Amino acid sequence: MKFNKSILGLSIVAACFFFSCSNDSSTDTETITDDFNYTTVNDLGEIHTVGNKSGKITLSTKFNGLTTTTINLNTVCSNNNSIFLVGHYPPLDKLYIFDKNSKTTTSKILSYPDKIIGFEPMLIALEWNESKSLLYGIIISNPYSETNNVNYFVTINPSTYEVQYSDISFSQKRLYSTFMNDSKFYSTSYTDNLFEINPDGKTATSTLLNNTKIPLTHTAIYSNTIVYGLKANSSINGVNLVKLDLANKTYLDILPNEDYGVFNVNEKDLLTRLTINI
Repeated sequence: MKFNKSILGLSIVAACFFFSCSNDSSTDTETITDDFNYTTVNDLGEIHTVGNKSGKITLSTKFNGLTTTTINLNTVCSNNNSIFLVGHYPPLDKLYIFDKNSKTTTSKILSYPDKIIGFEPMLIALEWNESKSLLYGIIISNPYSETNNVNYFVTINPSTYEVQYSDISFSQKRLYSTFMNDSKFYSTSYTDNLFEINPDGKTATSTLLNNTKIPLTHTAIYSNTIVYGLKANSSINGVNLVKLDLANKTYLDILPNEDYGVFNVNEKDLLTRLTINI
């Protein structure tokens, strides 16, 4: 039951389909009480809450001062006090920090180390490392090309906005989703391998699952070694639900005969339970 309640994105799709096709004309209404809310951020910087049982979406608040239309949803992450995202103002990136308590937004243009070079370096993913109180991120050398791109792993101090690069880089054609497992950072792709970044060991390693490359997106850590995600199939924007085992480097098709569709393949998922209300 815990797993079924957590896959909110699929639950919403199923619920909408069921109710839209129902011929039941009964006027009786059932009261649904949510146990908790998910917190989501869209590409306009609006912050919504979503009931875990009702699927009710409520606009709560928004990031102030966000004027760009170029927001990569893989840069949205949070800790107990703040929600982070990055807006791209060509050729610069600006980090926005929303304070959950005061409902205020602070922001600053990011300055990248000289070693990060390219046509227009752009930060495309962020994750929060609770143990080190740092943001982990990926900067690509050219957001307009998938060929000969360099992916730079960086850390960002949310108090000073300082960006540090410790010589960890790798080549991945296009990043679609990220997740953290302890201190390790993972980057998935539709067209390339899964990469495991170990900041302490200063390594970036290409990782196969079931000894093969699989196209992954919407990944979310579920336990210390288990990750759930969506694997692309042959249909347009079609995906299947999969379970990854990081310890054994394997994956399992959960519903191999069930196809789902995603509107935006380049983002994170809602598997993590967030209980702090905005």
